Amino acid sequence: MKTASLAHKEPTASSAEMSGTETKRVWRGILYQYSCAALVVTLLALFSACSSESGKPAETEKPESKGPELITGRSAFQKVYIAARGWKPDAKPYRLESTATSDGNGHDGKWAVWRGSFARQPNDR
Repeated sequence: MKTASLAHKEPTASSAEMSGTETKRVWRGILYQYSCAALVVTLLALFSACSSESGKPAETEKPESKGPELITGRSAFQKVYIAARGWKPDAKPYRLESTATSDGNGHDGKWAVWRGSFARQPNDR
């Protein structure tokens, strides 16, 4: 008894046509593989070229070292007063003095070194 086969059957062709079809199929596969490889290589080249990290930072000239900042008494007081209030909220200033150094000559009331003294009053009981 004959049963129908469910397998797909291609129409028969001559051997010359068959080898040409297979050759085209092989060349398509090779062309597809090379185009995929070329795409991958191109993407890798693009991603490696587009990094946000530069090789070496540009060498800049070192800035000339300036002396210390010369500030006025008021500016010095404001800076040390903040620190003193962090120490004790009820700290009161009682002395602010400048110190002579070779860096500053006190021109316009500006000095490099200032010393502030603070205290707090004892509790009256």
